[in-house]
Amino acid sequence: GMPLPDKAIDDVHIKIIQPLVPPACVMESQCLEKDHVSFVAQARTEISDILSGKDDRLMVCVGPDCIHDKAGAIAFAQLLLKAKQDWDQELLLVMQVDFETPRKAQSAAWKGLINHPDIDGVTNINKGLETARQLLITITELGLPISMEYLDPIVPQFMADVVSLALFGGRISESQVHRELASGLSSPVGFANGTFGQIQQAVDACNAATRPHSFLSVTKQGLAAIVHTNGNPNYFVILAGSKTGSNYSEEDVKKTQAKLQASSLRPSVGIDCAHNSGEDVEKQSSTVTEVAAMISQGKIDICMVLMESYLQSGVQAIQEGQKPSSSMSMTSPCLDWSTTEQKLQELALAVRRRRDLKGVGPALKKQRT
Repeated sequence: GMPLPDKAIDDVHIKIIQPLVPPACVMESQCLEKDHVSFVAQARTEISDILSGKDDRLMVCVGPDCIHDKAGAIAFAQLLLKAKQDWDQELLLVMQVDFETPRKAQSAAWKGLINHPDIDGVTNINKGLETARQLLITITELGLPISMEYLDPIVPQFMADVVSLALFGGRISESQVHRELASGLSSPVGFANGTFGQIQQAVDACNAATRPHSFLSVTKQGLAAIVHTNGNPNYFVILAGSKTGSNYSEEDVKKTQAKLQASSLRPSVGIDCAHNSGEDVEKQSSTVTEVAAMISQGKIDICMVLMESYLQSGVQAIQEGQKPSSSMSMTSPCLDWSTTEQKLQELALAVRRRRDLKGVGPALKKQRT
């Protein structure tokens, strides 16, 4: 037989390579029922219609930076569902569900639910993928569309069928592999500006995502494979601030729309109020209020707002041997639920005023069954 690779030159820094459970196995054990398949399809259509302007509601993505606890996430989802029903004429509420955290991961002992499903620092990715998919299905069954940030090109094979919107943050919107991945996703995609505020980076990412690509991934059976994509027509740019400051002004939005149009792309823009506030909860709250005011005055024409919210405000440290609270974020500080409710109302009323300004009632919004 073939000689094994020589340890002197191959796998020099590798401790162990474990088998990864095939996506098909996880998808079968955590199975999406037929009527929930149509719910996801419908949510994606509504999001696409908002991005194209066919539906004049505002999409609002709401959730913590990273999920660490199933019970807390479900409690939050139930509150969000009630708000979704209350503001259905004005807003499309989407729950932001992230299981990996790009930010604190460099130093942290805890890298999110997929890596560390038991919060005990023991890496068990096979279990984490199963746990994560199970939670996505529970949230979908409640009746909430899900948005998720993809940090690697293989995880989507385990859960992208349950996700209605894929987001790519500033660190990864420049990455070739993620642009290629976006070109093959079944859901709409949003790309944030670069970490130093480069808006062109996000515009280029949208442009790349609309085109066909080939890239390496795995099949549902877990075999390494070459994926050939058709390109994704449903995209938008997310203004998420940067190390150099915020970028959600009327001027920033219009400049971004002009850059999209210069690349022959649709001028769909969203605002990430959390990252535009430098991890300051008070600032995030006032940012949402400012954005709502600009919407209601007809100054900006945006399709999406993102807020980092959870049950309680603030952030908790990870403590050795202690189970963290299920109701507070572990990575970046969030708005608490009562503030979130208030902000959603501000955004919904802004959409109503925007309609009044344009002289149309919600009748313009196509009647959905």
